[in-house]
Amino acid sequence: MKIPNKLLELSRNELMVACRLYSIVNRHTKLTTNGYAVCIKQETIAASCGLSVATVKRVLKALSEKGIITHQYRQTRANGCLGATHYDLQAFSFLSDYFYMPNDVFKLGLSQKMFYAYALFCKLADSNKRSFFHSYNDLAEMMQLKRSEVIELVGALIKTRLVFRTRRRTKAGDHTDNLYFIVLRVKGRIKKKWAKEMRAPRTRLSNQNVIKKTISNPPANPPEDLANIISQKNNFVKAYGKKCCNYFYDEGGG
Repeated sequence: MKIPNKLLELSRNELMVACRLYSIVNRHTKLTTNGYAVCIKQETIAASCGLSVATVKRVLKALSEKGIITHQYRQTRANGCLGATHYDLQAFSFLSDYFYMPNDVFKLGLSQKMFYAYALFCKLADSNKRSFFHSYNDLAEMMQLKRSEVIELVGALIKTRLVFRTRRRTKAGDHTDNLYFIVLRVKGRIKKKWAKEMRAPRTRLSNQNVIKKTISNPPANPPEDLANIISQKNNFVKAYGKKCCNYFYDEGGG
């Protein structure tokens, strides 16, 4: 999903709810004069973000006051009950000033601090290798947290396998800033390298086809087994033809 850089200026809960709303936006989303039109239940947002419904309502109200949600309404169903809430989100320009985040991040049950740290790491990562090399002090200054808290958050993200860390050294052998990579989970199938060896053995029908081809084109000097097969086939054809003739005469055909 594409997340505007402006959302990182929000609070922890507001960032998480806003990212959940923008995760629904795709190329098929309707773009109105008020922005992107999305529809989602407040209970679904609360379950995805690990918040209560009351907290989600307060956060949605705050997002409306800040202009992230430009318009919202609920439609009445045929039975008289209210349906899910429709939201119109502010239409940002996704040509620049945005970063990528995977949609599966809401299934991991991250806390608000971990989600904010992961969103910041995704923004800092470059577009090619998805890596960044900021120090703990720089990250603590960006997130306005203590250095010990940043170290704890980085360790938690590494345990959840969202971030991978490598230690770097200078030419003199001294330690320098760590190099971090954003782990991307790609869905796909495992291709079998040796497909011919993985195939099932030949069935009885395939063996019969091989025998038929061999009988139709016999070699010049057939082996004894092949000669027996050919003779058995000839005997079967003769017996079957004789049986058909007897049936024809018994029925009075000639």
